[in-house]
Amino acid sequence: MYSLIHKSIFIFIVFMIILANLLVASDQSGDTVPAENKYLWQFIGSWKSMGSITLEGNTSPLEYSFEFERIIDGSGLKMYEQGFLPGFGDFKGFNVIGFDPEEGQVHWFTVSNMGDAHEHTGKWLNPKSLHLEYQSLRQLKNYTESIDFEFIKDDEFKARFLITLGSEQVEKLAGVFKKVNDFGSMTNKKEESMILVRDIFQLKFGKAREAVALWKDGLALEKKLGGGAMRSARILTDIVGPAYYTLVLESVYDSLADFELSAKTAMSNPEWKTWYQNVLPLTEGGHREIFNITE
Repeated sequence: MYSLIHKSIFIFIVFMIILANLLVASDQSGDTVPAENKYLWQFIGSWKSMGSITLEGNTSPLEYSFEFERIIDGSGLKMYEQGFLPGFGDFKGFNVIGFDPEEGQVHWFTVSNMGDAHEHTGKWLNPKSLHLEYQSLRQLKNYTESIDFEFIKDDEFKARFLITLGSEQVEKLAGVFKKVNDFGSMTNKKEESMILVRDIFQLKFGKAREAVALWKDGLALEKKLGGGAMRSARILTDIVGPAYYTLVLESVYDSLADFELSAKTAMSNPEWKTWYQNVLPLTEGGHREIFNITE
């Protein structure tokens, strides 16, 4: 019995040392993602607009959709776009977007079913406004495509696409895009590839209501700081069970890598660390479970 107690104490001490080293390493690693790259994360999700298109002086209504997803551990985005262009028909495009810190520029490469492939480059004018341009020579005249995005709210942005040939404006598309959801619908992702993370907390007596309110703020904070990798989340509290005052936080991610990146990005942020100090006094302990979603 004596040796068993000593063995348990030894295991506990080793565990605490490992945990402390992991926390120190996390703090020292810091956040290496450029701020301009994080600005791109605002686009993540599905967006729709009822805007307008002007061709040869004639303006028509335009329904258009974007779907942005994060790629390469948050280093870039891919985007699907589709809409019906009067005079051209159904338009579909695929885009790859990233920020080059050496140049200080956003690169936005587009391929479409209209047979074109080209790259727009530009800069963030501020954290909510992005300006991009593509220039070439057509019909022996200077050809310029100018794109401007401006975020009005977290779930709403204005977009303007302007084409000039020489000194003449030949095409203009404009609209206000509203977020349909955070996770996209045009690509028909299969949930089989997703994971479910269950964080189970044992709360102190009488602290359930306070903890639920606090974790609602925490989910919003992780969504803001974690780059949009969390596809959905919900908070559960116990009715019956082995222990009273249990809170379960369930969240869904595309992959374990997405979860790890989102957690690291959020938890290395000072805003998260300040918020988490409020969680500790309400919590007795907890553990985590991770599952593959099969249906």
